[in-house]
Amino acid sequence: MKQLIEKLYDWNFWGNRRALEMLRENGGGTENMLGLMSHILASEQIWLTRLQGEDSSYIEIFPAFDDERCAAVLDGNERDWRKYLMALEGEKLFYLLKYKNQFGVEYETAVADILMHVSSHGHYHRAQIAAAARQAGWKTVNTDYISFVRELERAGRAH
Repeated sequence: MKQLIEKLYDWNFWGNRRALEMLRENGGGTENMLGLMSHILASEQIWLTRLQGEDSSYIEIFPAFDDERCAAVLDGNERDWRKYLMALEGEKLFYLLKYKNQFGVEYETAVADILMHVSSHGHYHRAQIAAAARQAGWKTVNTDYISFVRELERAGRAH
């Protein structure tokens, strides 16, 4: 299961980079598109902070990053998430994590479920960015999982 989660995060980072590149190629994107990208990245920070047993309430859920800040946060998120996932031992996937959301409400959720949520959350909002880009008349990028896998296969790196 850990290997699958690592692959999902490889896809997540790949998709985030493709979406951000599309925004940058089109002047940085609209406020809505950048807002969605900023939210994806901030949410990744929030969840990683919680997984590390720390308080995430100081992290803004809907920050207003420009494309340069998005790129910097994306780089940091990828580095920090890879470090976390590499150290994650299989049995920890089923550990019930107690945490508070940004409004102070306490929850208890399995680590594996949180990891799945973060990955699917990013995909959901990248689709919203793509829909807005399409409405703006842009050529959009495909960030679907199967496209990621096919790209790995073409590069001889399928795993």
